[in-house]
Amino acid sequence: MKKWNFQKFSVSKEAIELLKNWFKKPILYFKSDDPIIKVSSMLKQAIVIKRKIHKIYDIMKCSDSEKIANEILGEYSYLVIKENLFSLRDLWEIHNGSFILKIKDYMFKLENHIKSECAVS
Repeated sequence: MKKWNFQKFSVSKEAIELLKNWFKKPILYFKSDDPIIKVSSMLKQAIVIKRKIHKIYDIMKCSDSEKIANEILGEYSYLVIKENLFSLRDLWEIHNGSFILKIKDYMFKLENHIKSECAVS
């Protein structure tokens, strides 16, 4: 991971099971100055968009903001937290280019909610 290497490697059956169990769980934490961010411009872009999602969520003033965020983000609801947490699936999707498109769409949906629907108290 430190070299942003997505080649396939032979691993044990136990390792395969472990990777399957943790594949969708956001357990990988990246600090802002982590060297891997310099290796992958796509990871850097994902972190920037994730920060925007977090900021948008922070300014949501509606009483059901958590429910709305969960409806928009679904299984990616962890994107609203401040820490740069990602799953192995996220890293794979960042690598193949699909993650950026997905989270940009989430960000726009949250922005639209704030602009048009969010009840400010």
